[in-house]
Amino acid sequence: MENTAKILNQKNLKATPQRIAIYEYLLGTGDHPTAETIYAALKPAHPNLSLATVYKNVASLKDAGLLMEFSLGGEGCRYDARTYEHAHVVCRKCHKVFDIDLPADTAEHKKTVSLMTNMDIDTCMMYYYGVCEDCWNK
Repeated sequence: MENTAKILNQKNLKATPQRIAIYEYLLGTGDHPTAETIYAALKPAHPNLSLATVYKNVASLKDAGLLMEFSLGGEGCRYDARTYEHAHVVCRKCHKVFDIDLPADTAEHKKTVSLMTNMDIDTCMMYYYGVCEDCWNK
């Protein structure tokens, strides 16, 4: 908790108990939760937490560069505390999201896209869709 407060303070964010809880939850999960999922997970330990507080805090954390936000369409936004470039693999049946590290040639892909579009590409996000092993075995 002390380390989390230090990280938040370095980003000019007040280290409130709710913000610390939200950020630590996201750091500790690989599930890419929605704000509603975060709220449901933290509400028992933080009875004064509101869904609006979760939304405000994930927005602040995202603006500070501590979270990535992405949408899979129709499900609302999901959040990821892994902010370096990586890909997401999404199960079409259960909608689980898995992280995979991108290959080393990502910089080449960004250069190619930059040349094709005449844009300065600084970030790459990739999504792969399929059916996970659990759903496949059902």
